[in-house]
Amino acid sequence: MTDLDSRIPDLGDPEMEVGMQRIVAMAGDGHASVVLPFLPLPIALRWFADGLYVAAAPADAARAVGFRYVVEDAFGARFTVEVTPSFAAPVEAPDPAAGFVPYWRRNTGSAYWFTYLQSARTLYLAYNACQNIPGLPFIAFAQQVFSTIDANGIGRLVVDVRNNPGGDSRVVQPLYDGIKARRARLQVNAIIGWRTASSGM
Repeated sequence: MTDLDSRIPDLGDPEMEVGMQRIVAMAGDGHASVVLPFLPLPIALRWFADGLYVAAAPADAARAVGFRYVVEDAFGARFTVEVTPSFAAPVEAPDPAAGFVPYWRRNTGSAYWFTYLQSARTLYLAYNACQNIPGLPFIAFAQQVFSTIDANGIGRLVVDVRNNPGGDSRVVQPLYDGIKARRARLQVNAIIGWRTASSGM
């Protein structure tokens, strides 16, 4: 903080804002943040093992989706994609309209749901929010999950929390209890992503 303070006369607003974000990030607390006054990019960028890629963009820049984002190459060449700011639904990769939709992209408006993948003897459970669904509290949902597992001799449970930003940590307890009671015969895998935060972890 002292270093940033000493450099204020030589910094522009963007450098100051990034410096403040770095200081807050040092706390290691996902709930701590700095609200900045600039507009976000009209594209979504995601890190993968081999680089930064465009994961979503406005319809008029849909051609950019799936491309690796390069700021500047070794020869100084710069690559840009011009887009028009828009509040319209973005085009995402993969595009649901183009065919198969990955499980984690399905039923994202539901706090939780599951499906039995019979060929893999796997139960896939999407846990998208740490909250109870009216009419189907999580404790009743968990009973459905484990009834399905027990009735079909399922050996693996995949819990996907890629869309879970958090909520009430107590909601998921019935899932923990059911897993613990079956730990000798049930393999459990969890999937997290960039949206996973707070109680979602």
